[in-house]
Amino acid sequence: MYRFLNYDFADTGFFEILQEKTALWGDHEKYRRPNIEWDPDEQGFELESQDCIIAANAPHSTERISHTMTNIRKLLKPDGSLVLEELMKKKRVYTNIFGIFDRG
Repeated sequence: MYRFLNYDFADTGFFEILQEKTALWGDHEKYRRPNIEWDPDEQGFELESQDCIIAANAPHSTERISHTMTNIRKLLKPDGSLVLEELMKKKRVYTNIFGIFDRG
């Protein structure tokens, strides 16, 4: 049994790579390309349906980060997890910032 059946990618560069790597799995997966700056409900996404959202180097590049984070929150289940990663350059050292928001 597959652990994940839906893959929603905002980064189109990884979209094609994942489709190629999972081609042997057959038609068990669904792939979509959301625009996280637009309301997810208007894009046909079921609200509060995602167990986990991984946002890597993405939210900061949107026009309004507060609007983006609101849209991400709309997609998460009430007990869902958000993994937020942003790479930052500071004095020649790259630092990963990971944030997991627990509603418990």
